[in-house]
Amino acid sequence: MVMNDEMLSYIKNMKVVKSNKEIVEDNTKTEYVGPVSWGEPVNNTPTVTVIEEGSKIKITPKATKQPIVKQESVKQENQILIPDLETTINVTTDKPYKLTKEYVVSKLKEYESEEIYKRTTYQKKTVNAYDLVGCIRKVYYAIKGVEERPAPNSYPYGELVTSMGNAVHDILQKRLPSDSNELKIKISDAYDIVINVRSDILWNPEVVVEIKTKDIAPKTAEPEHVVQAMIYAYLLNKYHNYNIQLVQILYVARGKVDISIIDVPITPDYMLKVGNKIEKFTSSLMTYVDKDVPPPMDHQYVTTKSCIFCNYKHECQKHQAFQSLI
Repeated sequence: MVMNDEMLSYIKNMKVVKSNKEIVEDNTKTEYVGPVSWGEPVNNTPTVTVIEEGSKIKITPKATKQPIVKQESVKQENQILIPDLETTINVTTDKPYKLTKEYVVSKLKEYESEEIYKRTTYQKKTVNAYDLVGCIRKVYYAIKGVEERPAPNSYPYGELVTSMGNAVHDILQKRLPSDSNELKIKISDAYDIVINVRSDILWNPEVVVEIKTKDIAPKTAEPEHVVQAMIYAYLLNKYHNYNIQLVQILYVARGKVDISIIDVPITPDYMLKVGNKIEKFTSSLMTYVDKDVPPPMDHQYVTTKSCIFCNYKHECQKHQAFQSLI
């Protein structure tokens, strides 16, 4: 019998326990282990041992001792976690597959409903500067607790505009070294209803600054903005011993970002007019509140410029004069 090199190598790797017994090879295979963590391949050359089993010799491969390879833990920031699509994609009837303008607008309109709900949680018992420069009829309905109903064509971007305005206020009040920000002014016993206002910036004991955001920075101040700032100056001078001599309207443009500052000097005549407006507005308002009758449409402090977006429009339309004045 001629033995080739392969057979000789096989026999050399055998440990013969008893050579006078029949040799039977076990067909158990040793699984190949490839490269481990990009290291050297494991030597998988089979070695065998011979054990006695009854009258036969059984050959079994000798288990190859594999080297222990230490695997480095992967840092969390280098891992890419793939979300489970079945759990992250929650398709419901009110959530479309993709966004549309109509859907976004409908969600933004939820802000108005949320604001209305907040106002239903308390009874309005004071007036602020916005009330005093706005429509007396609207303030009447708010004090009487009339239900607000947003119009179908109500402005959908109120939350965005309000949030941008608040952000502008916060940044300017943080950066400008004013004497006081958000100065609260409350007058409880001088008028028929409590006045509760808040000035954006008291720059110094003689200058009040009112911040406004617009699409573009105007070159002239809007009348209601001037009156609003003048109301702060009047109340500070008359009831808190200030000597405000100047109000400034600081406009910040939301479009092409820019600012403009408009100075409005205070004169005794201007202060007299502002004082008369506050007195007449509050006195007339509470007269109609006590009578449980809304102010007439031809009242000097009724304005129709914002009727299209007013939440009390449904109530105003019950009065015949309303249709002819808008």
